[in-house]
Amino acid sequence: APTHQHSEQEKDEFYDKLEELVRAAKARGDEVVFLGDFNARVGRRDDIWDSEILGPHGMLERNENGTRLLQFCTAHRCRVMGTFYRHKTYGTWMHAKTRRWHMIDHVVCLTGTAALFANVQVKPGFEADTDHRLVRATMHLPQPWHRGRRGQQPDGGQAGARPGRLAVERLSDEAVKEAFQAAFDAT
Repeated sequence: APTHQHSEQEKDEFYDKLEELVRAAKARGDEVVFLGDFNARVGRRDDIWDSEILGPHGMLERNENGTRLLQFCTAHRCRVMGTFYRHKTYGTWMHAKTRRWHMIDHVVCLTGTAALFANVQVKPGFEADTDHRLVRATMHLPQPWHRGRRGQQPDGGQAGARPGRLAVERLSDEAVKEAFQAAFDAT
């Protein structure tokens, strides 16, 4: 997302594109979850913002980009999920000059999708090639299939079996990262 230094036009273009994607997903009946570096300090719930959008936890500061994200969330009935869970750490990025942590990376979803989330939290100490901390979202996704005979799934898997762990560490391999990016861009 554009930083505070970008022009209003660049910010408008970003949110226009995001709005287009959210509207298209809603029209298809998809669950909508988007996450990333929004460069937006949203603060905590207060008298201004609806409790459906912003939770009581997080960091106190709000900036112009945070207000813009909250306006987007209001218009599209979205929630900033990291503010709904109590944790010791909320800062996702440290400002180089002030050495202060800020919560600018977010997991956002439609209010109806929020029930799928069990937790959203910052993971300090996770080693990655970035100046941001990892934000982990834990979700309980419904099984997309029905139980067959003898507890077997239609695809042959065992009923109630947990899905495999995502091996995100493989993205440090340049060939894997490029293949993933190409497949992602093709969707």
